[in-house]
Amino acid sequence: MGQIHHSTLYEWMANDPTLTDSIERAEAEAEAFFTAAVTRAAQDPKTWTAAAWWLERRKYADYARRDKVDMTVDLRKEAERVAADLGLDPAEVLAEAEAIMRGVR
Repeated sequence: MGQIHHSTLYEWMANDPTLTDSIERAEAEAEAFFTAAVTRAAQDPKTWTAAAWWLERRKYADYARRDKVDMTVDLRKEAERVAADLGLDPAEVLAEAEAIMRGVR
């Protein structure tokens, strides 16, 4: 099967309600199939991981894994600190940091 960019698919879906309905129906059927499979597996005490998997996804706020970290950094402030520590021009350090964030460097 060929590959298309997700934006192409979304454009097709926006222009074709039948396609959108078909995709949504297929996704709902797949969800029901896999939910049933996890439910069956979770009934066996040897496969407790299926129950844990279900809880992590259905009750995210209560049971989700906590190995994900959200972090906010004041880039200007950090660039000024680094520049002061290294004796560099803060504007140049900030420009370099922004270029790195954009993937230019």
